[in-house]
Amino acid sequence: MSRAAASGTRSGKPIGRPRIEPETEASIRAALQKGDMGMRKVAVQFGVATGTVQRIAKGLAPSIGA
Repeated sequence: MSRAAASGTRSGKPIGRPRIEPETEASIRAALQKGDMGMRKVAVQFGVATGTVQRIAKGLAPSIGA
């Protein structure tokens, strides 16, 4: 428990959700750049939350003009 407290957790488990796989993120980026689907449809297709798609799209904003 002392080691967990030193690393900032109570149980030793990391805080928060695990990140999505890099391959999934790359696929989401490609789908967004293609532009034929909205964020909700992309989220459903890849099994992620719409917030995840929005976060990825925010990183693409300068390159896609959004």
